[in-house]
Amino acid sequence: MLKAEGFDDAIIGTCYDYAAAAFRLIYSLEKCVILIVKKENISEESAIEWLEYNVITMFIGTGQPIFLENYKDNNGTDD
Repeated sequence: MLKAEGFDDAIIGTCYDYAAAAFRLIYSLEKCVILIVKKENISEESAIEWLEYNVITMFIGTGQPIFLENYKDNNGTDD
């Protein structure tokens, strides 16, 4: 399994990707943002932009991590 360096505290589980025939780590997107905000002392918006540009959109190969965003229904509430 490939890891996102510096985000161990945001790991929430694993899943098996049948297409890749490999287990993948699952990270909480919300927890990743919180870690960046604390470490870099930047706004949440800046942390999201940094995470999207530098981590989420990078292709690093089969088995790369999954970043999970909490589901929000049409009313904007978590379910």
